[in-house]
Amino acid sequence: MKIFNCHSHTRNSLDSEAVPEKMTAAAVNCGLFGYAITDHIDCDPCMFDYNDAIIEGTAADAAEQKRLHPEIKIFSGVEVAEAILSAEYEKRILNAKDWDIVMGSVHSVQMEGWTQFFSGIDFTSWDDELTERYLLQYFSDLEQTAKYTDYDSLSHLTVPLRYIIHKYGKKVDISVFEKKITSILQAVIERGKSLELNTSGYCGSDPFFMPDEVIMKKYLSLGGTDFTIGSDAHLPEKMGCGLDAGIKLLLSLGVTRLNYYEKRKKISYNILEDNSK
Repeated sequence: MKIFNCHSHTRNSLDSEAVPEKMTAAAVNCGLFGYAITDHIDCDPCMFDYNDAIIEGTAADAAEQKRLHPEIKIFSGVEVAEAILSAEYEKRILNAKDWDIVMGSVHSVQMEGWTQFFSGIDFTSWDDELTERYLLQYFSDLEQTAKYTDYDSLSHLTVPLRYIIHKYGKKVDISVFEKKITSILQAVIERGKSLELNTSGYCGSDPFFMPDEVIMKKYLSLGGTDFTIGSDAHLPEKMGCGLDAGIKLLLSLGVTRLNYYEKRKKISYNILEDNSK
């Protein structure tokens, strides 16, 4: 079985303290044939003071790991969030280094009064109307991201549900957003991008994928064929989180090929092959 983990974070991301050497050791121990360091770069102006150091640190750490560990593919990348806020700033980020992969994502919703990172919002007291309005804005922001920003793989499509449902126990009828989700998937397909199966939610007591099986099937029914897989690990012990289960899901859907990216070139591989090939 071959797996390339396209999504991981290190000490350069503000929400991680992971040492790159330990992330590489974890990737080797998990039997991966490669992984990408994709630290967070947010286009929100509140993050501008941090981003230059993140860019330099990510590129340097990935290069050092690549030099020290020829036994495994190690690539450098970025997870660019809120790129819809500034195409010019996004271009600056992407031109700063010779990145291998760019993950596109949304971490804060452009809704008046609630523009902070949704990972820091307490959704406990939210009623159904506010929750639905917030999620509609999220999917609208992600739709704009999918259609108009520069990325290789669209990351964790349903990520607000990690908090709204799985942390705060709110009930959400995801079918309400089907039109937006369909538009997002169509944009990924039409632009020749990849859809990420994010497995970071699979290691707890309430395992879930982002997106879930229903949305994965929708993507396939629309003609989608390009996928990446990523554990979104922020700690070495999370490097392999859910990857085997994610591969099992993909195989059950008839998907046998995944993508990774080198110098932003899409490379397809057969997940059923042995790592030595």
